[in-house]
Amino acid sequence: QGLLVVGASPPSVPTVTDQAMNDKKVFEHINKLVDEEHRLRNDMAAQEENALRLKLVTEELGQCWDLLRQRRARREYGGDAADSDEPFMKPVDRPQD
Repeated sequence: QGLLVVGASPPSVPTVTDQAMNDKKVFEHINKLVDEEHRLRNDMAAQEENALRLKLVTEELGQCWDLLRQRRARREYGGDAADSDEPFMKPVDRPQD
């Protein structure tokens, strides 16, 4: 589908950097990231292997929440919520193995 997936996440989890998203899609993405974060934190057998991915998921969750706050603020003050998407559309560097 041409979606960029950061790190070692499953291909079904797109990042917020892929495309402009409406609020509903951002919330859906947040839910997927939270589920992945819980799975990574609870996988005691692979904590070291999951550390990098967990860091990336945590950073992306912060970006998603920031995006929602910016979109809401723009709407509240008469701006275009989609203008908030631009900084999040930049490709994310992938870690090198």
